[in-house]
Amino acid sequence: MKYTSSERGTRPIVIAGISACGGDRLDALLQTISGPIPVDAICGDYLAELNLAWLSSQLADDPSKGYEQSFLPALKLAADKYIEIRKQGRDIKIAVNAGGLRPHALAKQIRELFDTYGEEGKKVKVAWITGDNVLDQIKDPKSKARASIKHLTYGTTIEEWGYEPITANAYIGCAGIVEALERGADIIIVGRCTDASAAQAFGRWWHGWKEDEFDKLALGLVTGHVIECGTYAVRFFSL
Repeated sequence: MKYTSSERGTRPIVIAGISACGGDRLDALLQTISGPIPVDAICGDYLAELNLAWLSSQLADDPSKGYEQSFLPALKLAADKYIEIRKQGRDIKIAVNAGGLRPHALAKQIRELFDTYGEEGKKVKVAWITGDNVLDQIKDPKSKARASIKHLTYGTTIEEWGYEPITANAYIGCAGIVEALERGADIIIVGRCTDASAAQAFGRWWHGWKEDEFDKLALGLVTGHVIECGTYAVRFFSL
């Protein structure tokens, strides 16, 4: 059944993790939503520091790139089943940081994908969140942000470092994802959020945790890390 505001918080939220890198299997999303355990939400952590450097290099060569290229094919494999599940009255929220350096571009591709599914597809709400990409501020030699950055260990500045940054990200937390969920988003594409942000956002949104409920937020943080590294621990976890 579609969960309602009255149902949220009355039972645990079941979250699945499909964290991946470009070389991983593409059918994890399809297998997860087709499996025997009904899930309420799915998170995916696609980014690491090395990935961001790759994406920056790809973007320099091709302005249409800059996001994780494997997520859209994975979503296309799962789209028929996802729409079928929605027609049956079930909601599955999806939040991934596959947006990389251009989350809006990936979100646009997803919007176009579901528009091909007629009225039911148009009901799928797609959101994108950014704020992490601060490369422009860092590259600007007059920027206060650039001037204030120093190596944590040696105290050297970017100029003293001797290299020009190709990517710079201030990892973002779960607040933006929570807001998107509150506004009814079904699929949320994020830039470089922290590894646990998506799962933590699901818990906060589902249970209505406040910003100062630190014990509960800590539970979401730990749970989020377990799910994000799910291939090393468990596949499903609930809050």
